[in-house]
Amino acid sequence: MLQINKSISITGISLIDVEENGTNVTKQIAYMNANIPDKGDFSINKSIQDRDLFDKYSTDVFKDFNEFEKNVYELSKGMKDE
Repeated sequence: MLQINKSISITGISLIDVEENGTNVTKQIAYMNANIPDKGDFSINKSIQDRDLFDKYSTDVFKDFNEFEKNVYELSKGMKDE
């Protein structure tokens, strides 16, 4: 018997513009990924890529985390309805 499962994989990155040697550079602070199966519960994972920048810009990173989670939740509702 064949069972086919469908899922969506989503990734996001939290970026910040910082000045290095007089030049603006975009740096990645955190990485997020989620898996939304067509049946069952979704999962969200987060990883800090640059601890020093995270400590300095944690408020911005947490906003990105919240936005990512809201998007995952909205997509998961759509998967549930299919």
